[in-house]
Amino acid sequence: MSATATRPSPTAGLYETDFWSFVDNGEVRMQRSRSTGKLRYPPSPVCPDTLDPEFDWVPIEGSARLLAWTVFRRTYFPTIPAPYTVVVVQISEGPIMVGHLDGDQSATLRHDLAMELAFDTVETETGPRQLFTWLPTSRPTQSPTQATRNTHD
Repeated sequence: MSATATRPSPTAGLYETDFWSFVDNGEVRMQRSRSTGKLRYPPSPVCPDTLDPEFDWVPIEGSARLLAWTVFRRTYFPTIPAPYTVVVVQISEGPIMVGHLDGDQSATLRHDLAMELAFDTVETETGPRQLFTWLPTSRPTQSPTQATRNTHD
């Protein structure tokens, strides 16, 4: 993405305001349930397992593996010309996120490709903002199940 591209501002619902504030400061944080220790995304008022409302915002590592992607060949936003790629990644901590793939790299994508979090300053209709994107990386990645298994060996 170029610094001059105008993008729609992210829509922050009741529980996403803090999430987008962290992104504006160049970090992605997720809610970690105090009762289970599990991360949850998207943000919500309670732990889905225990209904406990207590949580902490914790930073994520920023590594992920590619689960799926699609190339949009139709323009839905006048300021984001087609084609552009949207990816679904599973972060190393477990949750699944949907995001933008920076640049035209769709021909090089493959399932389980290692991805990393990156930030870009973009112009939105409300002014400049930090947004996150995903980039392929050359370092190997493990599924959360593999990572857990390896820490107990």
